[in-house]
Amino acid sequence: MKKLLLIISIFISINLSLLAASGFEGIINVPFGLSIGIPMGTIEGTTRKINTGFDVGVTALFGYVIDFKNNIGLSILGEAGYSYDTYSYSLPSDSTTKIANSTAFHSLQVGILPKININDFSIGIGGGLKIPIAGNIEERTTTHGTNYTAAGSTVDMYSIVNKYDKMNVIPYVKLTFDYSVFNNYNVGANFGLYLDYEFGTREKIDEKKYISVDSFGFGLQVGLRFSPFNTSQAKKEEEQKQ
Repeated sequence: MKKLLLIISIFISINLSLLAASGFEGIINVPFGLSIGIPMGTIEGTTRKINTGFDVGVTALFGYVIDFKNNIGLSILGEAGYSYDTYSYSLPSDSTTKIANSTAFHSLQVGILPKININDFSIGIGGGLKIPIAGNIEERTTTHGTNYTAAGSTVDMYSIVNKYDKMNVIPYVKLTFDYSVFNNYNVGANFGLYLDYEFGTREKIDEKKYISVDSFGFGLQVGLRFSPFNTSQAKKEEEQKQ
């Protein structure tokens, strides 16, 4: 028993020293970028093509960062926030006319985003759900590149649940690349890139068919990071000791 307690004590001591700079981490991000709508499913007699839109939002990431020393760490983060996303496609037309359909959702977002930290760089991969709470559906017809007419409608959460009865939430996967610039108080400005893929809401045509618009998005994100994993400050402290 004494040997077992000694081994456990040594193990805990080693881990405490390895995780000396571990602790709570929080990040507030504002992502914004472009999205490419990818039509899924078929409508008889209609060929739908990809079209572009845009995304914007604000998210809060919170969790725990584990510092393995040698300027390498692991952040285990939950993600929650708000997003505004466009899911768009175009329809066949003649040389002077373009018809575009788009659905834009205001959504609540929840997910997880683990990150590997190397110096002040971070690479994250994760996923979650977007829950639409309101939106706009619009069809825009453009002629000769400048003149257009638009017809649309707004939808609330109840309408979304009923319209997209095959699937009325939006699963997503995401890859991020970030760089943090810290001050002396473990607060840093966060700059990054993101790539994501969203599986759009699905409208049932019959028991075996549905239509939807998935989205591939990419863009920038800026924000604030609160973290004990501050390699710049660690280097300064090490230099002062020397």
